[in-house]
Amino acid sequence: PPLAGTGSRLPKDLPVRLRGIDAPERGRRARCAAEARWAEQSRDALSALLDGHTIFLRDVRMDKYNRLLANVRVNTRGKSIDAGAHLVTLNLAVPYDGGSRDSKGSHWGC
Repeated sequence: PPLAGTGSRLPKDLPVRLRGIDAPERGRRARCAAEARWAEQSRDALSALLDGHTIFLRDVRMDKYNRLLANVRVNTRGKSIDAGAHLVTLNLAVPYDGGSRDSKGSHWGC
């Protein structure tokens, strides 16, 4: 997808973590089968939102694990939508402020 304001495109395999949310883990990182199913739904919803639209990255930084972290917005149907907030609204992610996640997995039925 195009990266607004740069005239360039993001590589398809560039991982960008959404700031402000905790989404379910996929594959071996999932704590249970239910979490893995939630993760697939979350990934599919995000893909559907972003597919074919211009994506804006704001407040781009590296997180404490040296991963790219950003506020991600997408322009669709004349509206700018926060991708993380969209997943929270769909109950496919929960708000996260960077603190402890002691209850990790409990949101997803584990």
